[in-house]
Amino acid sequence: MRLGRQGPCPFTLLRNRPGEGQGPGWGSEAQPAGEVDDAGSCPGGLGASGLLSPSLQDLLWAASFYSRFLLCYSPFYGLPGALLLFVAVRVLESHWFVWITQMNHIPKEIGHEKHRDWASSQLAATCNVEPSLFIDWFSGHLNFQIEHHLFPTMPRHNYRKVAPLVQALCAKHGLSYEVKPFLTALVDIVGSLKKSGDVWLEAYLHQ
Repeated sequence: MRLGRQGPCPFTLLRNRPGEGQGPGWGSEAQPAGEVDDAGSCPGGLGASGLLSPSLQDLLWAASFYSRFLLCYSPFYGLPGALLLFVAVRVLESHWFVWITQMNHIPKEIGHEKHRDWASSQLAATCNVEPSLFIDWFSGHLNFQIEHHLFPTMPRHNYRKVAPLVQALCAKHGLSYEVKPFLTALVDIVGSLKKSGDVWLEAYLHQ
């Protein structure tokens, strides 16, 4: 089955970057950028548009997790035991993940766009939870959620180091830098959910 010419081959584009040709296949022997060969495919037999759509690739990669999990644990616990372990871990992890991530987000008033700049939007949409050795470990350093939003690629153990610098910069420019106690942050989640529930009841039930 021949694939049509639906776009430039990514490998062809890569090997035709100007100034990067250091050997065969990097400029000296490459066809003009963007052309697809006669078979309508990229090197290695990949079609011009790819053999699999990105969504299907994501689905297969996600499905492989379950296969690998069962292959790892079934020899020790059997198939029923491995499935029970998976469910138990997911139940515990899901509760932990929801509480840890939402204590920095749900209570914030960000219902509509206020046309802020990017940095101000991150400060308005998140808050931090007071750090301690336990909270830092328990939250995976996500208690520094402001720094996590401002520097998403920074290793999380460095958030504690940059937090004083961010806080000083916010104070200099009159920006809010909110830090809550851990228990207060958890209570605020419940209050925010109740507020959302009241809005839903008013909108749909008490009409």
